[in-house]
Amino acid sequence: EPILAMLASADIAKGQQVAKQCSACHSFDKGGKNMVGPNLWSVVGRKKDSMAGFAYSGALETTGGPTWTYAELNHFLYKPKAYASGTKMNFLGIKKPEDRAAIIAYLHSLNDSPLPWPTPAEIAAEAPTEAAVPAADAAAKPGEGTSAASAPGHENTAK
Repeated sequence: EPILAMLASADIAKGQQVAKQCSACHSFDKGGKNMVGPNLWSVVGRKKDSMAGFAYSGALETTGGPTWTYAELNHFLYKPKAYASGTKMNFLGIKKPEDRAAIIAYLHSLNDSPLPWPTPAEIAAEAPTEAAVPAADAAAKPGEGTSAASAPGHENTAK
């Protein structure tokens, strides 16, 4: 699910709270040691598999782009093993988009020179395309379209 639009306003304190589940395997402090997983200080924008002294599986080198972008982190944190089969990270993932946005915003803050937030063009590129909507409508059963009136969170008031 797209999260780039959420990042700039995501709750960093909530991200730090969500990241506590990661602290069993990762350190977050500048110059912190590698543990079961690599230190995560300045991970946003860092080259994958590049933390000195950590023995990576190599699974990340062949998945996605070469650096940890916001989008790459979002995909990885959603389901690590689905993103990079063979990764050493034994974690089921973070399902809620708002939790992933918060933790990525927190990781963004752990940097002496943080990357800029995503641009409007990057946010638009991440959003589902309009072309996908007709395909979803065609797959729906008759009378179960995806119009705004029938979308979750909208009451269908037609009688």
